[in-house]
Amino acid sequence: MAKIILLAAMLTAFTAGAFSASPATKILNDDEIAKLSDKELTDAYIDVSVEIEASTALRNTSGYTPEEYDSFKGLLRYRIVLINEIKKRKLEVPQTQ
Repeated sequence: MAKIILLAAMLTAFTAGAFSASPATKILNDDEIAKLSDKELTDAYIDVSVEIEASTALRNTSGYTPEEYDSFKGLLRYRIVLINEIKKRKLEVPQTQ
């Protein structure tokens, strides 16, 4: 029984560390976004969409901390800004789902 508890504690510690070590997405301001090439803009949109989906999956399994919640809201806002810039350039928004 003690081995099972120890194993569960180790797995919890390992997975918590793995999720907190995910790479941060650099959020650009409006001027920096406007300077992106079409390819860079599309890639940024795809990257942030992937990060949001991964964050959602994490939240669904482990809950939010206040810092994670603020980070998640920041990613959502950033995705909207990227979509607006893509539309302004009359590009097609990449399908992510």
